[in-house]
Amino acid sequence: SAPSVPWHTMNIESARYRGVEVTAQAFDVGGIDWTVRGSGLAFTPRGATGYAGKYALRPVTRTLSATALMPSALGVDAAIDVMTARRTGETSYSRLDVRLGYRWHAARLTLDLRNLTDADYLDASGKPVMGRGMYAGVEWTPAGS
Repeated sequence: SAPSVPWHTMNIESARYRGVEVTAQAFDVGGIDWTVRGSGLAFTPRGATGYAGKYALRPVTRTLSATALMPSALGVDAAIDVMTARRTGETSYSRLDVRLGYRWHAARLTLDLRNLTDADYLDASGKPVMGRGMYAGVEWTPAGS
């Protein structure tokens, strides 16, 4: 329906979800901790002909991602996460996120570079995700903690 028409809550007859998720981790390979994840989902709704779902009728059916965690060198650590995914009825998208951290006394300063690929897709609530973004943060650990 048009964006001005509100969503209506309704039940469908049934939906069958069958899938698999796999995660593999390797620690300290070349000084980096690696995590690779993948999932696949088969989705069959019944009684939903002609309806566009906001949540349940639009599941993510495929993901593949890898994360590299680089431990502190001179106080700086980094995490890189790359992902490709596809949601029912939509095209695939790829995303790249990076986090840099620096420990300074009781504080840890972070810089997050999010969605560096500027991927354009809808999140689980049906809203467009934010484009490229940069976020700074501070974590504080009190003495003796």
